[in-house]
Amino acid sequence: MTLTQEKPDGERFEGQGYIRQADDCFLIFKIYVSTHNGVPMQHLNAQFSQGLGQMLPDEAFYTLEAIAHDGTRWSATRILPNMNWGMTDEIVLIQGRLQSMTAPLDMPQRQHVMKLHFFEEYDIPSTLMSKKEDHGNINYQLDRMEFEAAGANFEIRQHAGTDTTVEVSSDSSFPIAFDLRVQEALQYLIAKPAKCAALGKPCQT
Repeated sequence: MTLTQEKPDGERFEGQGYIRQADDCFLIFKIYVSTHNGVPMQHLNAQFSQGLGQMLPDEAFYTLEAIAHDGTRWSATRILPNMNWGMTDEIVLIQGRLQSMTAPLDMPQRQHVMKLHFFEEYDIPSTLMSKKEDHGNINYQLDRMEFEAAGANFEIRQHAGTDTTVEVSSDSSFPIAFDLRVQEALQYLIAKPAKCAALGKPCQT
């Protein structure tokens, strides 16, 4: 994971860590920093450099980039991190909250596609089965549904014990804020609140 200050030659922190969804549905992250060029408390100087009622400068914010186990590159911007410095400048622990994060999806065969990740397994009316392999044993699980609506193809899939994904593809471009409309439709389907924690879109070529 890498956290970079949003200014030329800004602070940069790298290390192992994790991203997960908290009880309030916000994403939180933690980085156990192994290398950095930061200065203790510099991020606070940037945050408090403006007077009351003034907007924070860009240099007060940071961009997070993380590579998942499957190789997907996730990113989030406009982060105000909480940095905990140890007894020496070499020990840094960084935590923070994310509104959302995005990732480019390597799907060149589809012109318009998006994938919404909800970090909770929802009870959906599954109609299709997926092939699963567990320690060499093959079994089939009823865990997804597919349908067409609003000129697009939808696949909603449960990932046992982890999350729910909604993949949407279309030959035409999506309307503005279409991901929010999809989130609202999912909430209606499952009859409970749902917050899209991560949004994947195709790589631009």
